[in-house]
Amino acid sequence: MEYPGQGVRGLFPPPPRPSPWTHPAVSTLPLPSSRTARSAATGDPWWPRVLPRHRDAQHDELSLADYARLLRRWWWLATAVLVATVVAVAAVTFTRSPVYASEATVLIRTDASAQLFPLGTAEVAGRQMAAEADFLASTRFLTEAEVAAGNDDEVTVDTGDLDGRVAPSVITFRALSSTPERAARTAEAWATTYIELRHEIDRADLDAHIASLQATQQALTAERARVEKPLADLKDQIDAADDPSAKADLNAAQVELLQTLNPVLQPIDTELATVNTELAEQRLRAELLANPEVSARINAEAEPERTPVSPRPLRNLALALVIGSILAVGAVVAVASFDDRLRSTDDVEEGTGLGHLAVVPYNRNKRTPIELAPGSMVEEAFQRLVSSIDFAAAAGQPHQVLLITSPQPGEAKSSTAARLAVALAAQGRNVVVIGGDLRRPTLSSLLGSAEAPGLGDYLSDPQVGLQECLHRVEGRGHLVAMPAGRIRDRRGPAEVLRSAEVAAVIDRLREHCDHILVDGPPLLPVVDALELAKVSDAVVISLYAGRSRRRALDRALRLLDDAGAAPVLGYVLSGVQRAEERYGPGGY
Repeated sequence: MEYPGQGVRGLFPPPPRPSPWTHPAVSTLPLPSSRTARSAATGDPWWPRVLPRHRDAQHDELSLADYARLLRRWWWLATAVLVATVVAVAAVTFTRSPVYASEATVLIRTDASAQLFPLGTAEVAGRQMAAEADFLASTRFLTEAEVAAGNDDEVTVDTGDLDGRVAPSVITFRALSSTPERAARTAEAWATTYIELRHEIDRADLDAHIASLQATQQALTAERARVEKPLADLKDQIDAADDPSAKADLNAAQVELLQTLNPVLQPIDTELATVNTELAEQRLRAELLANPEVSARINAEAEPERTPVSPRPLRNLALALVIGSILAVGAVVAVASFDDRLRSTDDVEEGTGLGHLAVVPYNRNKRTPIELAPGSMVEEAFQRLVSSIDFAAAAGQPHQVLLITSPQPGEAKSSTAARLAVALAAQGRNVVVIGGDLRRPTLSSLLGSAEAPGLGDYLSDPQVGLQECLHRVEGRGHLVAMPAGRIRDRRGPAEVLRSAEVAAVIDRLREHCDHILVDGPPLLPVVDALELAKVSDAVVISLYAGRSRRRALDRALRLLDDAGAAPVLGYVLSGVQRAEERYGPGGY
């Protein structure tokens, strides 16, 4: 295979200025052309590669700035969730029938007889109050209250400070209904039923208790009579005796019998006195309970309230705004956690640590995709990309041969390579741009030249010379294009690019130009780009905002590192749809 050096040299006249890599700051650095020589000269096996870097556990929590960034990105989702929540709450609020409430309070007095009977009343009151909650929940009360109200409207019972230690206590019956009058009637019916049923039960319990006390009283009286019967019989004998001596003996026997019976009669008399006292108290309580309002009465009657308690539009809408905001933030965070599309430099650098070389705005002019209008944001973006490459050279990182590739197809790698070549050539530099994508070549169409013999032809046909594959791009300064061409033998693209001739072509072109840009295929679908990365000095990753994905980028970087390929110089993010500051003709 021939290498017509004279013909190649004729494409690039000697530049009138120093080569970019002879900058005074780095003129003393050895920059051999091959990787082996470069390693031997610097003692470094290769330039450090960039691997995907994941966030530490201490940075897992989102900051306020992260939330703000997510809300700016997903504003339409947050707005949709918020509006949907408010609309749903408003629809429910304004379609529901109004509900009115009315309350009736009952005052319970457990100390009705305390002034008459200060002893034992607290214990009775405590027992009575302890049973109120059970009574209010009993089936009998609930059933009779609904029957008295004549409906099954919702009624809540608030026992409030219901406590045996507190007198009086208050119970509130709150009824909800479709009209104010019906709510008032229902609350009043429940309160009245409670008082009447409570009085009925209390009176029945009191009557049963009085009957029990009377039975105890009768039993104690009968027992006392039985114990005293011998003493009564002896007394009758004393009254019937005529003999003084006999009467004296009977009197002595009576004294002795009294001494024997007193220990038995004393407990009976004490218990009988207690029963008599309690019986008297309970009879007086029965007289007091003849009036139902003595122990419980309505403290505040139910009044119709004209203002509905439900729905409350202002409160519901305020809650809808709060809940909708929370749901909106939650929806944004949930969606963002599953969305790994890269839309900004922050998205790329957060997970990978790559540095951005340039941010290219979205190009609306589809007819001239590589045209760099002076002063335009696109032109300024590629001027920054040129400066980033020069800075890398000043820092000692080899950059003469750059592979422009992307993780997936459709991420603007070919247009980035063509525009970068145009920007470099516009500065008077000798530039060769090689179409390294032998499967889907697009470089020729981007540069506006017809498809001609190129890299594939040169690598697959010994009869094709290098000069035949190099074509000057008219009107682009010292820009020479080497299209992808076509493979003329039976080998596949990966096998062709794996051949030693690729490195030979690159090394030959190094001698005659300042920059060699290789428009490579995407990294993930095929291995072609990895073969080209092995003969390049550095790799530039092309990404497209909203289309490139983090997982794909991480996998691509892993592949480059595992293959021992050239280091990643940085990335170019294209298609950013946002207003950027302009500096130059047309203003800031």
